[in-house]
Amino acid sequence: MIQLLSQNSSTIVDFVFFHSLVRPSTRVQKSHLEKNYSNWQDYDFAELDGIVITGAPVELLAFEDVDFYKEVCEIITKSLEYDLSVMLVCWAAQAGLNYLYDIQKECLDHKLFGVYEHKPIKHDHPLLKGVEGQLKACVSRQTTIKDNNVLKYTDVILA
Repeated sequence: MIQLLSQNSSTIVDFVFFHSLVRPSTRVQKSHLEKNYSNWQDYDFAELDGIVITGAPVELLAFEDVDFYKEVCEIITKSLEYDLSVMLVCWAAQAGLNYLYDIQKECLDHKLFGVYEHKPIKHDHPLLKGVEGQLKACVSRQTTIKDNNVLKYTDVILA
């Protein structure tokens, strides 16, 4: 994703990584987090142009049962208060749709995984600059959004 966000821009892109304050990492050493990640609550969001929140392997849990769901909602709220572009990916997209628009996720009968073609909907979107035709991307999920209201509320660029 970093390559995608930075490759098609004539502007230098700097990245700031935040860590969860409610769920300590069990896979990364504390010294690495302290050196490379920032506390989102203490960070001046006025210095940011946009924010990307990614997924987590918690999609089968109800949102309110995910210990960091409230924290993700707070980050979304703070980002919108600063009028930032917000990109939500995987579980974070479903969490954002639920938080902002009360759109529910639905469980699939079986897990969907593999490499699938995705059709660009907005060819002129800056993230798709230089992309022609369909994109192949890995998919691994057991929930989906079937509510067509999602198209009213979001800037969907891939289907």
